Amino acid sequence: MKSRGIKLKFLALAAGASLAVTAAVLAIQGYNYSADRKMLLGITTQVPELQAQILEAKRQEFTHSLWVLSGICVLFSGVTMGLAWLYGRRLQRPIVNLIRSAREIGEGDYTKPLEVTRKDEIADLQEALDDMRRK
Repeated sequence: MKSRGIKLKFLALAAGASLAVTAAVLAIQGYNYSADRKMLLGITTQVPELQAQILEAKRQEFTHSLWVLSGICVLFSGVTMGLAWLYGRRLQRPIVNLIRSAREIGEGDYTKPLEVTRKDEIADLQEALDDMRRK
């Protein structure tokens, strides 16, 4: 049976959410760096050597924090996409089984009962399809 991509849709949503969070975190970090830099420039205008050292230290701190935040965001994205894949797969399996059962009923095979193992809307659909099979 051909997959229509429910797992891919979940992955795309997870990737989009992860990207949005990553962009927001990095934008906030960039804004903080810019504000700190302006403040340091205003404070250290009388001592250029000190100003250069402080700005270099601040730049190195900013670069390090960007790498750390990027790593955290990549990890977060991986976990989110893994969970989306699992959830999509968990949702896809019973739907594929329902489609297969509906086709068998459509071909006149009423002998195979449907096993209802869930307690959600998909279970309601399974029960309705099994009721149709029994009639």
